[in-house]
Amino acid sequence: MHGSCHGEPFRQALSAGTQAMRQHGATAWLSDDRLNGPLPDADEAWGTGTWFAQTRAAGWKFWAMVVPERAVGKLNVKRFVELYRRRGIEAQMFTEPADAFVWLHGQPLR
Repeated sequence: MHGSCHGEPFRQALSAGTQAMRQHGATAWLSDDRLNGPLPDADEAWGTGTWFAQTRAAGWKFWAMVVPERAVGKLNVKRFVELYRRRGIEAQMFTEPADAFVWLHGQPLR
């Protein structure tokens, strides 16, 4: 994300990622949310419900999250990482995209 993103643009971006995972048989997702902000409640509910279910069904297993720079964003990300871990996603948080990529590259991606 290149800034705070919510509503339809947020949902379209995540849905496009899910479609790409399905199309290419991918199992990993790298989120770079350094510049992203907190989500509105409606987007959070959509993400933890609809999007999560569709993405998990597409084969999602590994999630590398580059945390937001702002403290409130970091707290939200930590909640999502913990929730998705309980739902079976192997998730790790990072401060740099390069470190996140290295971790994902070490996972059995297919």
